[in-house]
Amino acid sequence: MKIGSIFWGTLFIILGGLLLLDNLDILNVPWWTVFKLWPLILIFWGLAAIFGKQPLRWYTVLFIVLLVLVMFVVAGAFEWIESRGEFDRSDGWTRTFTKPYDGITEKASLRFRSGAGKFIVQGTSDQLIDATTQTTFGRYVLEHEHWSGGDRIELRFSGKSRRWFFSGMRNRAEIRLHPNPTWDLDIDIGAASLDVDLTPFKINEVTIDGGAAAYRIKLGDRSDEARLHLRTGASSVDIEIPQSVGCELNIVAPLSGKKFHGFKKVGKRVYQTEGFEEASKKIYIDIDAGVSSIRVERY
Repeated sequence: MKIGSIFWGTLFIILGGLLLLDNLDILNVPWWTVFKLWPLILIFWGLAAIFGKQPLRWYTVLFIVLLVLVMFVVAGAFEWIESRGEFDRSDGWTRTFTKPYDGITEKASLRFRSGAGKFIVQGTSDQLIDATTQTTFGRYVLEHEHWSGGDRIELRFSGKSRRWFFSGMRNRAEIRLHPNPTWDLDIDIGAASLDVDLTPFKINEVTIDGGAAAYRIKLGDRSDEARLHLRTGASSVDIEIPQSVGCELNIVAPLSGKKFHGFKKVGKRVYQTEGFEEASKKIYIDIDAGVSSIRVERY
């Protein structure tokens, strides 16, 4: 038996076991952390190239199994430490962006464009937008346009720097919005961590397009009707919706673990909360995902 066969078999067994434990609510698997382990493929290809023609010993199999397990544990530990760390690097750039609120704007839209990093949309401001960015490479640019229908804001990552070859990369953005306008949000990110709390805001439509990521999204009940569109790859998705609002899920994620508490299936890929049709306020959620862990909870 070849080392490559042992590797792929071991990897699929572990991933399948993690997915099963996640589906049974025995273990909450951080799929964003698991995705970070893709360099293991290069490691075992290298091992197969070096030892591929040698007789396979039992201790080789044991070493492969232990190495995969150790990498999962170590990655999980570093993810736990990193998630609690704050940006305090002296070699990075911190910038603040604000746009004043004129007191009469009823509709506003925010487009956020970035790559890999950690992004937070949380908290209110007396400004139309109040954003703080922290980067060790590149920079952010804010553009604002006022028109008869409201305000358009775009915050995007731009530029490059060679400094990231010599130091750890960091890309973080924290965004606060004014609670009075009705907001449209369009977020396009890469492999990232996204934490969005929209409970203080009137929301019309939210579109999130990302790669392998960890999403935490909390919706409120200030709007009569709100829509969330989420497109992602291998990710961990946690969505919270209020008990006071009816919700309909339309989901395309055949290879994902799903937990929809308080929902019933009404179609091939459609789920609704009880009394959805009669609810005075409604949230529509569309999800298109790859191999992911998806949870929708009511609070």
